[in-house]
Amino acid sequence: MRKVLAAVALFCCSVAMAQDPASAPGAKAQIRLAGVFVKKFSVWKAEQPNCAKPADKPWMLLDCGALTCIKQPMLNMPLELNYSNWRASPRVAELLIDSGKPFTIHLGGKYVHTSLAGGIAAAAGVPGTVNTASCVFDLSFTPGANKMYEASIDPQGNGCALTLSEIRAPEGGGEYSRVPVEGAVVNACPR
Repeated sequence: MRKVLAAVALFCCSVAMAQDPASAPGAKAQIRLAGVFVKKFSVWKAEQPNCAKPADKPWMLLDCGALTCIKQPMLNMPLELNYSNWRASPRVAELLIDSGKPFTIHLGGKYVHTSLAGGIAAAAGVPGTVNTASCVFDLSFTPGANKMYEASIDPQGNGCALTLSEIRAPEGGGEYSRVPVEGAVVNACPR
């Protein structure tokens, strides 16, 4: 009788876990962190999305030499980044993260660029203007099991913006797509 009760309890637990994969122990999601144009791109794990830079060393450095940090292996997530040169200057990582738990990070660096007027002036032999903008953000959301996400810092005007998207699988043979993540907290942090 005990064996039958144990088998029924095990079956009920496995059915419950199959109905809610996010509650399964060890369930994972994937995230791509990208900041192709961000100098000194670093990522810290954070407790709260309050723009407070953690005191400890970064969790990851994504703009460093081969001898100063280890590059993360890519998970071959679908959809290329929107930049033709991102593989030549890969400030990108693809990671497995826990699903069903808040994922909060503090990330960014500097966006260094020349203004269009500076480029025209440089072509005319006149020194151009180099602008530097802080591109530091806090990001917090709860990933779903077996889902894919992308957090990309991209140039916008004279600064930058962080976009968090879910990469969704095609329905009925279509193409993968990026959709906004509902309930996510994205804060631009002043520096």
